[in-house]
Amino acid sequence: IPAAAAACAGLKVLSQSPEIRQNLWQNVKYLRQSLADIGIQTPQTNVPIVSFGADENLAEVAQELERRGTLVRQVPPLGYSDAPDQETLRVAVFSTHSRSQIDELISGLKELLPKASSVSAGQRP
Repeated sequence: IPAAAAACAGLKVLSQSPEIRQNLWQNVKYLRQSLADIGIQTPQTNVPIVSFGADENLAEVAQELERRGTLVRQVPPLGYSDAPDQETLRVAVFSTHSRSQIDELISGLKELLPKASSVSAGQRP
């Protein structure tokens, strides 16, 4: 019952504050475009989680980003039910993220992933 109550409360907040959803999708669009600008292509999905792979050691990249104050999740190959068989980074986007926070992530990735490549979230290459 607590989960149902939380879901109802969340729906009420969203219905009273449509800008939350609008900000979320603006941030997702901005992140995807910023990733594309540095050579990381991501699929257009209806999920505010962006996944991509690279030739570098992504566990080390995730650790360095966290050291700098940006949290992303490194997922090992086949690390969840529909994960690709390549290591990926997963970025969860929130409506409350600022452009400067997204820009910090992009700056870090640009530095740490000079040979970035794309892996579609949920699709095996």
